[in-house]
Amino acid sequence: MAGLSNTELTAVTSTLSTPRISRYMAACANDPARAIELYRWNAQISAAFLVPLHICEIALRNAIVGAIEDLYGPNWFHAGTAFERSLPKRASGYNPFQDLAFSRQGQSSAGKIIPELKFMFWISMVTARHDARLWIPYITKHFPMLLPNATPSLRRRTLHGRLEDIRRFRNRIAHHEPVFNRPLALDYSKITDVISWISRETTHWLSSFETVTSLLGRRP
Repeated sequence: MAGLSNTELTAVTSTLSTPRISRYMAACANDPARAIELYRWNAQISAAFLVPLHICEIALRNAIVGAIEDLYGPNWFHAGTAFERSLPKRASGYNPFQDLAFSRQGQSSAGKIIPELKFMFWISMVTARHDARLWIPYITKHFPMLLPNATPSLRRRTLHGRLEDIRRFRNRIAHHEPVFNRPLALDYSKITDVISWISRETTHWLSSFETVTSLLGRRP
């Protein structure tokens, strides 16, 4: 890639803002050209991570919905169901009860509602609140490769912790924050671990077209 002229470097830095570029400058010995190259790579690797994050979220929510349907039936999302009553009505911060109520407005099928639910909804479904009813009976069926020799409670706690890590990383990407100083290979491994706990075949399929791995080797 051809380097930018001093005029172009100044214009790009101004467009992105000096405060935003300052973290990249600090990582590049205050070399503007290197800082802009690192910024470019950070944007590219962030975009590349959207693919495994996409597959992870789809696989995760489908696995959780499978367990919910096993217990509560296909109409779990309707108002007044036992599933809705299992959700906390008062919660500090994120409230899954309200998220479900909002997401089903104007919708009549699970297929329309599921994509509207926040990532936090799925994380909230793997808390201890749902152990006895949902995960002790169904975690083996829907997460067959997740610590198969551990107790259901430990398996669920492991999944919850991993999803919290992924959520924090996902938020940094969503808000266009720097990720170049993170252990990105570990971040990628955490995402693919969750997918493999559901389906190793899907992880292998993802590896055939993801670009994170190759970009990791091309950091400026």
